[in-house]
Amino acid sequence: MRLPIAYHAQKAVSMQGRGGKKRMDCTPNNGQVKKETSCCRIRTTTGGFSMARKYTKVETLVEIIEKRAQGGETYREIGASLGLSREEVRGAMHRHRAKERKIASGYIPRPKGRPRKEAASEEVKRNNEVVQLRMQVELLRNFLLEAGRR
Repeated sequence: MRLPIAYHAQKAVSMQGRGGKKRMDCTPNNGQVKKETSCCRIRTTTGGFSMARKYTKVETLVEIIEKRAQGGETYREIGASLGLSREEVRGAMHRHRAKERKIASGYIPRPKGRPRKEAASEEVKRNNEVVQLRMQVELLRNFLLEAGRR
């Protein structure tokens, strides 16, 4: 990875800091962030910056996009007003139409992942409690018999 020249110059100055000279920080701009920088910048451990990942739940906007597209707006215009690119809008609509085609052909959409554990009915809960109580009674009877024999 090539670093900017200003970084190397600051690094050289900071290396000279042993002889009583003023020691400078090794990070670009002496660790100061410019005022006009975006709020999305994240400082890395190496002293550089990386941009935070921009993410929008496009699936929630599909209905809005669909209505506006039927109204005659282009994907580029829709994307500009929603803060998305033309390709993001186009991809969202492509996925939405593919899902609709699957449903129309008989596909049953199911939730992804491991199925939820179903809550037991009242009858099953009562039966489980009865079994547990019977086991406790048997255990206590055995304990009293053993304790009484000694």
